[in-house]
Amino acid sequence: MMEEPPRKPKTKVMMLATGLAFSSLILVPAVAVTMGMSSTLTGALRIGLMRASFRVLSPKRKAGDDAVATDICCH
Repeated sequence: MMEEPPRKPKTKVMMLATGLAFSSLILVPAVAVTMGMSSTLTGALRIGLMRASFRVLSPKRKAGDDAVATDICCH
């Protein structure tokens, strides 16, 4: 059985995902410092925006498929 080649996202979708990623990396920390928000809340907002960016690019994922493999080092 042959697999389908991966589809390329449309330009508008890529722009939206890039905007969400940009805002999570640059804008959220800048606004958080200005407003005096805690690092925990800032991190939660950044994670939420990165998840939204990921979901925009892969809309076929199910609602419970938010798991992402992470590598945790405690040294």
